[in-house]
Formats: sequence, structure tokens, C-alpha cells
Amino acid sequence: MKSLSRYLCLPVTFVFVVSSLHAEDSSPTAQSPQALTQYSIAAKARAQDYLQAFDILRKEKTSGKVQFLLKDGSTVTNIIDIHLMEQGSLLVFRFNSAQGIRFRIVALEDILQLEHQ
Repeated sequence: MKSLSRYLCLPVTFVFVVSSLHAEDSSPTAQSPQALTQYSIAAKARAQDYLQAFDILRKEKTSGKVQFLLKDGSTVTNIIDIHLMEQGSLLVFRFNSAQGIRFRIVALEDILQLEHQ
């Protein structure tokens, strides 16, 4: 009798697994609109985009100074140059100030926008 119960259990388990797979396949494939508008980009690639945009703005319009607006409301202006750290998550700004040449390190996620002053 023990061997017979083992064989009866196998088909029931198989039917349960197959029906579970079928239920997953029949789920709707449409995604929410919010999921369709989100994308991710590597930090280094985004930082390189900022550097490229900075260079373009600096070359195109010489009358205004290029500045970075940060999340805390501050700005980085009078920028001499920008260095990208190796991992791409930090930018090191070298800029002129009333006290002379200064440095400011900014996390990539703290940058809101790049604009002319």
C-alpha cells in the first residue's frame, strides 16, 4: 500500500505545479505608466554628461558664467575646472572666490541643474 500512495501523490503534485505556472503566464503583462517612464543610468555616465554639458555651455556663451545649482539651494560659480572621481559619484569643482582658488566636492545626486548665471 505504501508504494501505491507514492504514485498517487506524484500526479497531484505535478498538476499543482503545472496549474501554478499557467496562472503566472496568464497574468497581465501591462506595466504601470510610472514604471515605463523610469530608467537608470550609471553614475559615471551621468557625471560625464554633466562635464560634457558644462564644456558646451562654456564654449557657446561666453557672456554668462556657467553655474551648477545644488539641492541645498547653493550654487557653484566661477568654475575653473571640474574633475570627475574614478567611480563617477563625486565631482570636484575648482573655482575662483574672494578668498582665492577654492575646491568643493559635490555628490552627483546633489546636483539639480546646470545653467548660465
